[in-house]
Amino acid sequence: MSLNHFKFFCAHRVPFVLAVGAMLCACAPQEEIQITRVWLRAAPPSRDTTAAYMQIENTTFLDNALIAAETSAADIVELHAMTGKDEVMRMRPAKEIALPKQDTVIMEPGGYHLMLFGLQRPLQEGDQIYFTLFFKNQTTKIVKAEILKEAPPLSRLPGAVFETDG
Repeated sequence: MSLNHFKFFCAHRVPFVLAVGAMLCACAPQEEIQITRVWLRAAPPSRDTTAAYMQIENTTFLDNALIAAETSAADIVELHAMTGKDEVMRMRPAKEIALPKQDTVIMEPGGYHLMLFGLQRPLQEGDQIYFTLFFKNQTTKIVKAEILKEAPPLSRLPGAVFETDG
C-alpha cells in the first residue's frame, strides 16, 4: 500500500470505524430497570399480611411492566393498586404495574404496592427480606427490602438491588 493510499484510508475509513465503535458502545447493555427505596411495613405478630413499596425506574426506550413478585417470607405476593372513588379508597389486585419508557413509578402507601399474604414469621422493624421481581420483558431482579414501621423519607434507602438476572 502506498503512502497516498494509506492517507486516503485513514482519512475516510478510520473515522467511520470509530463512529461505528462509539455507536456499539452506546448500545452496550445497561441496567434497564433500576429499583430503589425498597421497604416493607412492619406487621404486628397477630397479622399475617403486610405491604411492600419501592421505586422502579425504566431507563429504556421501551415500555415494560412488573408482572409478578415472590418471597420466601410469605405464601402469596400480589401486585395491588389503591383506587379512589367518591372519597373511598379501595385496594384491588393489579394484573401488572406498567413501567413506561424513560419513566419512574413510585410504589407507595395509597398507590401501587406488593401485598404479602401468609407471612412465614413476624416481620419486625430492622429485619430484611428478599423479593424476586418478574418483568414483562422476561428479566428478573432480586431486591432486598428493609422492614420499617412507617414510610422512610425520600433520602432514605438509596439503593436496594441485590442481584440481577437477565
